[in-house]
Amino acid sequence: MAPGEVRRGPDKPGVSNLIEILAAVRAVVYRYARQAGLPESRAIDLVLAVSDVVGHGVSAAMYAGMLRSTLDAARRRSPEPKALIGELLDGIDFFDAAKYATLFYGLLLPDGGLRYINAGHPPALWQHDGVIDLLPATGFFLSTAFRSRPHVPGEIALGPGDRLLVYTDGASEACGPAGVELGVAGLAEVLAGSRVLPLTDALDALLDHIRRHCAGRPLDDDVTLLLVERSGELPAAAGDAGGRGGPGGGPGAVT
Repeated sequence: MAPGEVRRGPDKPGVSNLIEILAAVRAVVYRYARQAGLPESRAIDLVLAVSDVVGHGVSAAMYAGMLRSTLDAARRRSPEPKALIGELLDGIDFFDAAKYATLFYGLLLPDGGLRYINAGHPPALWQHDGVIDLLPATGFFLSTAFRSRPHVPGEIALGPGDRLLVYTDGASEACGPAGVELGVAGLAEVLAGSRVLPLTDALDALLDHIRRHCAGRPLDDDVTLLLVERSGELPAAAGDAGGRGGPGGGPGAVT
């Protein structure tokens, strides 16, 4: 994928588009999943994941590829975040003691429910009801040294028109010439200001703001932005509960 290229997947009912822009390339980390064996009411669940392996170059790319394969194998056994994180941590023996990665993984249900794990990743931004809330870490990053630490999945409910921005720290830590980082609050401000724009234009606005903030200074790290919008109501699967929040890893406001 070329720097700045937009990659778009097919439309899903209730989800406008899943779009990813990479300002620098390491790995493509979005995934659509029609889960085999699930009842039809659950067959349009959407799995999304963004991960970031510490380091740069060939070694980091190799680890990223192995992590992606391990994540995909765990997802095929069970897409539920609680089960998946256990499978994933058991499968990262290829990480040496000094290697680690962060991960945001979410399972988006037809009724808008989102169950997620944030393993040391920057907080995702949930735009809803005129505010932006943070979805902070639900546990430690992915590492053989910390795989016994518990991960408690978070849960929210995306309403029609809600958006979710997941990104790597290359975006929030982008620095200007004076060394000042854009920060999570800077990303949230641009996201709020682009609310009326279509998703592609909103992502363009975010990426353009990162570039303007850097003012010609090269990016220190890869930048990945993933934006999801729930575009309409869908009937909930039998037994699913509604609500605008849920147990574990609850959101916090952007300050």
